[in-house]
Amino acid sequence: MNSRATDGRAGRRLERAAVWSLVGCGLAFAGSTAVGWSGPVGTVSMAATDPFVIGCVVLTLVGVVGFARTGAGGGPSIILAFGPMCGLALSQVGWGVDPRLAGAAGVAAVLIGGVGVAAARITGASRSDRAR
Repeated sequence: MNSRATDGRAGRRLERAAVWSLVGCGLAFAGSTAVGWSGPVGTVSMAATDPFVIGCVVLTLVGVVGFARTGAGGGPSIILAFGPMCGLALSQVGWGVDPRLAGAAGVAAVLIGGVGVAAARITGASRSDRAR
């Protein structure tokens, strides 16, 4: 396989990760608004115990594992996970920037992306590896 084909696939994976990250951000933001939290949560630990947040994190992890099984690497997987985590953080702090929750969203995206890629590698070869 030549490098141009490989570069093209990597570019498409990155584009898909960016698009689905934006979709995840919008869905997480809209979902948390629709659930009707009583107001912004003051601490990261309070947000981490909310059932809606836990559900979003689990759903994001499942999506990242599926995405990584198609051959996506760590970078696109982290980008994919970053959108929903930012949507949750935005719903908590509004449009202002709170460094604690913004940092927590970034850390969560890196952890979810890394765990998703690792889980995909552990559970079996990616579809692109089987096709060779």
